[in-house]
Amino acid sequence: MKGGFPDDGLFVHPRPLMASGPPEDTAAARWRLRPWVLPRWRELDGERVLHEASSGDVHLLDAVAAALLERLWAEGPATEAALAAAVAREAGLGAADGAVRAAVAERLEALAAAGLVERCP
Repeated sequence: MKGGFPDDGLFVHPRPLMASGPPEDTAAARWRLRPWVLPRWRELDGERVLHEASSGDVHLLDAVAAALLERLWAEGPATEAALAAAVAREAGLGAADGAVRAAVAERLEALAAAGLVERCP
């Protein structure tokens, strides 16, 4: 397994769907992988590539987007603040500053537009 994703492209890990009420504010919104996303993970020549099996789409990811997907895959739904803190820790930055929070917010929106993640209902 590489980065929490199955690297053989054959293993599909079932995830329970986590239902919750709507968040009280957007800062408290939790993000998750979309329930039908079946990621197959590869690293090719230093680039992170994600093949999403249910759609057949292939995505080239930067380090922040890959870290977000790895965290959501391994640990389930998380708030944007928790995701930013995890990215900052992994990068050795300590606390998540404004630039890290902005990068995380931008990548989450891009991953949502690609159909990979969503805010928890």
